[in-house]
Amino acid sequence: MTHRRSVASLLGCAVFTSCVLVAGCGPDTQRGGGGGGRDATVIADAEVTTDDLAPAGDVGIETDLSVVQDLSIPDFAPGADLTPVAMPDLAKRDLAPLPDLALPPDLKPLPPPPDLLVPPPPPDLLVPPPPPDLLVPPPPDLSMPPPDDLSMPPPDDLSMAPSPDLTMMSSPPDLTAPPPDLRIPTVTFTGANATTRYGNASGGNPYEDACPAGQALIGYSGALQAVGTYIGQLTAMCGVVTLAPATTGYIAHVSSGQTLPTHGIFTAAPFTRTCPADQVIVGFGGRSGALVDQLVFRCAPLAVGADLSLTIGAGTDLSPAGGNGGNAFAQTNCPAGQVATVSRPRAGDGLDAFGLACSTVTFQ
Repeated sequence: MTHRRSVASLLGCAVFTSCVLVAGCGPDTQRGGGGGGRDATVIADAEVTTDDLAPAGDVGIETDLSVVQDLSIPDFAPGADLTPVAMPDLAKRDLAPLPDLALPPDLKPLPPPPDLLVPPPPPDLLVPPPPPDLLVPPPPDLSMPPPDDLSMPPPDDLSMAPSPDLTMMSSPPDLTAPPPDLRIPTVTFTGANATTRYGNASGGNPYEDACPAGQALIGYSGALQAVGTYIGQLTAMCGVVTLAPATTGYIAHVSSGQTLPTHGIFTAAPFTRTCPADQVIVGFGGRSGALVDQLVFRCAPLAVGADLSLTIGAGTDLSPAGGNGGNAFAQTNCPAGQVATVSRPRAGDGLDAFGLACSTVTFQ
């Protein structure tokens, strides 16, 4: 039987230059009898050089693979003499000590760079304490001591005088009134121009009965001494004159005013003579002798232009009051632009003489 080297044997023996040859690493041993086992010869420290190893091509893998079956487990029968193989001395001296792996001083771990350290928060992000003026002061003591005496003395004077700071403001201006240049003017009468007295210029007592400011004569009431005789009593009547807007300018309105004193004592035949509406006395006529027998009063309206120019309208004579005794005297009228505002009789028991005083019409 020829000697063969199996592929496994060659591969196992080629690991190191010096190796341990065990069973199957080298020539196969002779099959022996006795128990059907196989003795394994141990070759220790056998020197095998690379020259002893045949090239892979010389092994003859194609033909020698058939003997691999000789290494199968059935070739090693149970109870075979498997003498332990002596292992080579692998003392630590064959292993070179490891070099000192300690890090040199210049390779010591570096500290983390400063810019990676978490910096403290900047000062402006720190929450400052509240300013002093925002601190809430403690509340004042609101407790009130009990009053010593709760009884209230009666006031000396219960009349309430207005306090200086509580005085009422003057009433606001009238917003409904027109502006100053459109304000309705007020009628006034200035001066007193006396007319002639007709009758007994020396009989009885003289009187000067004037109407209040802003008023003019608008009529008379009286009585006769007897029916158809002279005037025995006379009373003058005044009227308030105001202006109202018209189509062009103003028109005068006359309302009842003050009644002047009565003169004379006879009341046999009473009479009353008044001007038409919105007219005033502007003159008179009549009859007289030793006494005043008859009076005829003349009335006229007033018209005022936009420029406050006065126009006295046409006169209207009232019906005569008295008898037909004595003699007629001349018609006597107020001067232009004037109206009667003063009654000027002379009287005793009856009317002795009569005259007027006229005033100029003005506007404010």
